[in-house]
Amino acid sequence: MNKGKFLPRRQKNNPVIQRYTQAVKRGRHILSTAQHVVPSEKGWAVKKAGAKKPSQICSTQKQAIKVATKTAKNQSTELFIHDRKGRIRERNSYGRDPFPPRG
Repeated sequence: MNKGKFLPRRQKNNPVIQRYTQAVKRGRHILSTAQHVVPSEKGWAVKKAGAKKPSQICSTQKQAIKVATKTAKNQSTELFIHDRKGRIRERNSYGRDPFPPRG
């Protein structure tokens, strides 16, 4: 065991950490307007993040994904597709990615 040994503190002046922190701050707005395809009692619901009521209910997940994709593209936001248990199974970005991969 490494008792008494701690991980080094984050260096706030590290440029990688600064870029990531800025990306997270910009991404908060994007994630708050994201569209979610979630299971509901009547089929599949398309909900905006944080909303209590769904914007639309579809009989199949495929229809709900189509509706949510159109909305996410129009609003330039993220799309989260959930499975039957409510876990996120797929995520698509249709807006400006706050922290795009290199290359």
